[in-house]
Amino acid sequence: MRITKESMLRLARDTAAISANQDRSIICIYLTGSLLTEDPFIGGTTDIDLFFVHTQEQDKKREIRYLSDDVSLDIAHIDQKRFQQPRHLRADAWLGPFLCAKPRVLLDSQHWFEFTEASVAAQFYRPEYILERARPLAAAARQTWMEFHLSQPDVTANTILRYLNTIENAGNALALLSGPPLTERRFLLDLPARLNTSGVETLISSFNSFLLPSDITDIEWTEWITRWESSLREAARSTDCHPKLSGVRRNYYTHAVNALSDEHQPAAAWILMRTWSQIAALLNEKSSEMAAWKEACGFFLQVKDSFEPIWGTLDSLLDSVEETLDIFAKDNGLVE
Repeated sequence: MRITKESMLRLARDTAAISANQDRSIICIYLTGSLLTEDPFIGGTTDIDLFFVHTQEQDKKREIRYLSDDVSLDIAHIDQKRFQQPRHLRADAWLGPFLCAKPRVLLDSQHWFEFTEASVAAQFYRPEYILERARPLAAAARQTWMEFHLSQPDVTANTILRYLNTIENAGNALALLSGPPLTERRFLLDLPARLNTSGVETLISSFNSFLLPSDITDIEWTEWITRWESSLREAARSTDCHPKLSGVRRNYYTHAVNALSDEHQPAAAWILMRTWSQIAALLNEKSSEMAAWKEACGFFLQVKDSFEPIWGTLDSLLDSVEETLDIFAKDNGLVE
């Protein structure tokens, strides 16, 4: 299949039409994400992000559908009740921003989207609502830092994931000052531009340092990617594997990491370590794949036997995030 932005948009429209005919509970379908950007591809791969709004709650919250080795459908199924309070949506760090980021509406039964978006977007970009979306992410990052600092947890797949979530929350607290939050593949790729917009571009070196303390050679990348891909294949065989890590999405991640490892090494390291840690959470502790993941934690994240070596640097970064939000509040007259 020839993959172009135009062909992906046609597939999105076709999917919406077929899905609406098959499921009468769907009242709205809208397209968002990278396909609405100028260049939706990383390493020749992309996905089609669709939001299905239903009249009732669905058992399946997220669905990944295979289209080709390089393209998948990523569908979120959402109960319309989540959209009933515009005030809450304006403070929602994820659902609200993508609703108001000019998505492409593919189905709008009885003008549901038109009415809902108008209700939410009217005050969405007021500074007080921007802060309401950003500050909870910064607070969540600080809370994790405090809990880890006090309890000194062991280095496990779950604690590494919490650590990576802390970095993500810190970055997206700043990204929300100028737009929607950044999703997984584009987090460290697009974060520099967002920090530049907010006037804190110097912080990108701090974010990058948590994922890759120094450049690595092509040979080293090849070795790490080979070991990571082995774990991806192992995870796909697990009955507990999340759809996002299934074989359907293998190229989505591997091609992106290979492409980014040349000119955007921290962005490649983010995708690799984020997915590898999710995989490690599925594997048996005695699995041979776990040993490779632990080595990667030491190499990329500088976390081996404990988190202690990185807590001081992370504390400084979180201080900078909190100070940036305070300055934004002061500049917009939101300090009592």
